[in-house]
Amino acid sequence: MRKVIGKRVFDTSTARLICKVSSRTHPGEFSWEDTSLYLSPKGQWFLAGKGNAYSRWGRECVGGGFIPGDGVCLISEDEACNVLEAEGLDSLIEQFFKLEVG
Repeated sequence: MRKVIGKRVFDTSTARLICKVSSRTHPGEFSWEDTSLYLSPKGQWFLAGKGNAYSRWGRECVGGGFIPGDGVCLISEDEACNVLEAEGLDSLIEQFFKLEVG
């Protein structure tokens, strides 16, 4: 998937795939999505994927209602860390982020 955002190109074929994000629903459900976390070559974190009408990728259609969609969404470093925490991927958090002793 390739998307231009703010005069910059984000492409899943050139970015580093970090992890798949769990959908927690089944493909037949309205909120199902297939999303992955990526890191661009220049260090920008982003989510890319597709999903049904009530997923983060759903699109409002003319006349009301929602339809399936796809896209790329830029996220901050903190949001990327939150995604990895939600997925329980501590080893990846340790690999990509500076951690402090609690």
